[in-house]
Amino acid sequence: MAIADLESQSRINYAATAKKYHIDRTTLARRHRGETGIREEATSNRHKALTDLQEKALINRINTLNARGMPLTPHIVKNLAERAVTGLAWLQWKCLGITLDMTRRP
Repeated sequence: MAIADLESQSRINYAATAKKYHIDRTTLARRHRGETGIREEATSNRHKALTDLQEKALINRINTLNARGMPLTPHIVKNLAERAVTGLAWLQWKCLGITLDMTRRP
């Protein structure tokens, strides 16, 4: 709401807006300028198992299979995700016993 309020102002006033919404002026200014994000995004990015490119490729593959009428089970999606992580990184993950957590939701 505070960001929307700032966007509607002809002359941006971080101090007055921060006081109005009872938030720190510096935090408001940084979020408005896009220097920092919300906590949920930071947590999500820190726990990602796939890069953005791998995730996009996985989604495209899922959509292609779905369009062909193939029913996708969580097991199939997990296998597709594991295949998206290829090469040395996948071998390192396997050696360390790391598996993909497919409970992450967008």
